[in-house]
Amino acid sequence: MATVLFRAALGKARNLGELAATIRSLGAPGPIGLPAALLVNVAEIIVAVALLFRPENSLTQFGVVGLAAVFAFAGVLALRRDEPIACNCFGTEGGYLGVRQLLLFVPWAGAAMVLHYGAPEVSPVRAAAFLAAIAGGLAAIRAVDILKALSEARGDRRSAEEMYEWLPSY
Repeated sequence: MATVLFRAALGKARNLGELAATIRSLGAPGPIGLPAALLVNVAEIIVAVALLFRPENSLTQFGVVGLAAVFAFAGVLALRRDEPIACNCFGTEGGYLGVRQLLLFVPWAGAAMVLHYGAPEVSPVRAAAFLAAIAGGLAAIRAVDILKALSEARGDRRSAEEMYEWLPSY
């Protein structure tokens, strides 16, 4: 759960303006969009860290259910709109708000219940190791994305070079 929340928060942090636009599309007044987007982003990070360091804490479990409830509510609001509303759940990766957020409430709430009834106490060293592993994994995912973009850019550059060589012949 912490990995998903970190991934979502980092994706949103790259462009909080898009999340703010989604929040405004759900009916929030214009000036509230950006502060609400920042609040959602910070809440995801806080809950993710709490899941690593204090999963047995009731506030951590409440944070998981609270975030799930907020996203489910956003799904309900989106379903009541005439046009689809961009999700921005993981940044700019597409998708629309709606039924998925409602359905995902159940497993997130269930996971919080599992933590409530059986979360192990985690040593700070182990939690820090998990945090480092998550950071490394997310960095690796981002590195793969960057390498793909570089490869595509290289292909585009080579194609353009071939085009420039070919054009003078006409």
